[in-house]
Amino acid sequence: MRGGPSLPRRAGRNPQPQNEATARVAALPAPYGGWNARGNLSNMPATDAVIMDNIFPGVQDVALRKGCTEWATGFPSGVKSLHAYHSASASQLFASTNTGIYNATASGAVGAAVSVVTNGLWSSVNYATTGGSFLTMVNGVDNLRLYDGAAWTTITGASVPAITGLATTSLLHVNVHKRRLWFVAINSMDLWYLPVDSVAGALTRFPVGSLFRKGGKLVATATWTLDGGNGMDDYLVIATNRGELAVYQGTDPASSSTWSLVGVYSVGEPLGRNPFCLFGGELLYLSTTGLYPLSKLAQSSILDRSAAVSFKIDGAFLSSAEAYSANTAWQMVSYPSGNMLVVNIPTSDTPTAEQYVMNTITKAWCRFKGWNASSWAVMGGSLYFSSGTKTYKALTGTSDAGVPLQGVVMQAYSTLGYSGQKSVTMVRPVVSLTANANIQFGMDTDFYAVGEHSSRDFVNSSSLWDTALWDTALWDTTAENSAPKWQVVANIPGFMHAFRMQVTTSTSEFIWTSTNFSYRPAGIL
Repeated sequence: MRGGPSLPRRAGRNPQPQNEATARVAALPAPYGGWNARGNLSNMPATDAVIMDNIFPGVQDVALRKGCTEWATGFPSGVKSLHAYHSASASQLFASTNTGIYNATASGAVGAAVSVVTNGLWSSVNYATTGGSFLTMVNGVDNLRLYDGAAWTTITGASVPAITGLATTSLLHVNVHKRRLWFVAINSMDLWYLPVDSVAGALTRFPVGSLFRKGGKLVATATWTLDGGNGMDDYLVIATNRGELAVYQGTDPASSSTWSLVGVYSVGEPLGRNPFCLFGGELLYLSTTGLYPLSKLAQSSILDRSAAVSFKIDGAFLSSAEAYSANTAWQMVSYPSGNMLVVNIPTSDTPTAEQYVMNTITKAWCRFKGWNASSWAVMGGSLYFSSGTKTYKALTGTSDAGVPLQGVVMQAYSTLGYSGQKSVTMVRPVVSLTANANIQFGMDTDFYAVGEHSSRDFVNSSSLWDTALWDTALWDTTAENSAPKWQVVANIPGFMHAFRMQVTTSTSEFIWTSTNFSYRPAGIL
């Protein structure tokens, strides 16, 4: 017998040729780790995404963001800022243009201005005293406006009530600290404060210019709550336009025995008219070098970039800060009901804008596009933004006021569990839909954008329970329609592959859990 003895065969099974390439299957979770705009493409975690637009990262899956609906409409000019009023019994929303302040609490055509003004960029704060709940607003141009839940009052040195000591047209920013209203005076290094539990009275000057080495002017103050060693306490934080922060502790700024300087810190220059945002038990600071918690900034004299909340999207954030820092609509808003921190990025003052959005549970980021917001506010547990001559209720519905939603994601490059060269032939994204949607998908190979894609329309047909024939129709319109079917995907052979997906819909919710990949190993060359 030539060639020696033959190999034994297992009964009922034929041997496969040694060189035949057989299909293999790999699975990856959806990129719930969020947008990564600073990692190396070759070793980025598979749970991250290189692009993540209008796709919000959840705890274990990702979802197409919800849409928006028109709210208050018909403003005579562009809305510059939004302000929420909250009392024990009511919440109201006000929108300001360069000609007036308007009540935007109700949906529909806006009425006449509740107060005539000349500048729409206001700073506001809610403040409750024994006399009631008040909204105090200043802008450094117009006289201070005070709202008590029923009526608006223009506050001057001669009004009733009155503020004396400095013209209220010079007050640029307002904050509540230790039961006092604190103000920043425009184009100065001076703070001014009112007596305890007062919305009017005599202002007292508190100069701080000698603290700062870089010069400039004050832009804002904020209250920072932390444990200083003797229990929780509130600290006053003061920011300059040159990127310096001063921190004070104590109760009475007129008494050296109860008021003292904690420190002065050199940080990045602030972005926007108010670079501070309360975030749980932390105070965040928005700057040209990133988004930082104050607790991290105060720990070292050296700025540690890795301490930034925005560190994972550092590349995109720094590029936006460099390009758009002069625009006025930078803003942070915490939205606990949606587990979101929204950072508005004004790409122009027209306005056009996009938002960098963080999941406050997982700290994963994504980007929202399609909302050209000039200002944001939370009223009654809902999120609102202004754009042009309208305000919108955000994160509601399945379209942007009738315009289809489009989510785009590119997952991190992966070897799919096989380090050799391979060709991905089919994909099976595990998604859930509630209505019709178009999904396009493709594979980029070895850091090269292939460009080609496959497309499929997913149609959610439905019928009423107990009226359709068994096994011939789907049930109930509210039932989610999963689409775990294998799809042929355009690709070229390579060592590492990145899955791209685009979903477009105006009627459906969309959740993506994981993806299966079918591939065939190829030769070394």
